[in-house]
Amino acid sequence: MTDRNSREIGVKPNNGSVTSVPRDRLQSSPQSNESTSLLLASFDFRTDISRARFWAIIAVILINNTLAAYDQTVLSTSHPVVSSYFQSSHIASWLTTSFMLANIAASPINVALADPLGRRVLMAGNAMIVLMATTWCALAKSMTSLICGRAVCGFGLAGSGIIGALMCADLIPIE
Repeated sequence: MTDRNSREIGVKPNNGSVTSVPRDRLQSSPQSNESTSLLLASFDFRTDISRARFWAIIAVILINNTLAAYDQTVLSTSHPVVSSYFQSSHIASWLTTSFMLANIAASPINVALADPLGRRVLMAGNAMIVLMATTWCALAKSMTSLICGRAVCGFGLAGSGIIGALMCADLIPIE
C-alpha cells in the first residue's frame, strides 16, 4: 500500500502479488463491483446491511464496552470496602488479578471461536456469561466465591470486547 496522497493503492490478490488499483476505481459507484471484489477478495464483507441495522449493531457494541469499563471502575473504587466487609484483605488483590488473568486467557479463545461459531452467537453467549457472573458476585457469601465470580466475569467481558472489535472490523471498511 502506498502513502495516502498517492493516486494508487496496492491490493493483494489471493496469489500473493501486489497489484495497483487507481484510487478513483475504488471510490466508484456502488454498481461497480469489480473494484469492490478486488479490494475485498480475501474476506466476506456485508454490503447488504441497512443503515439502521448498522447503527443498532454499533450501539450494542458501544453499550457493551461502556458496561465493561463501568464494571472495572466500580471494582477499583469499591475494592477496600469489599475486602473489609469479608474481613479478608490478605486475598483482596485476587479480585483484580483473577479478573485480569481470565480476561487475558479468554481473548485468544474467543478469536479462535469467532469464525466457526459466528460473532452474534459469541456476543450473546459472552453477555450471558457476564450476566451470570455478575449475579454470582452479587450473591457471594465469601471472598473466595467473589474472586471466582470475578474470574468468570473477566472471561465474559474479554470475549465481549474482542468480539465487538471483530464486528466493527467486519462492518467498517478500511477505506
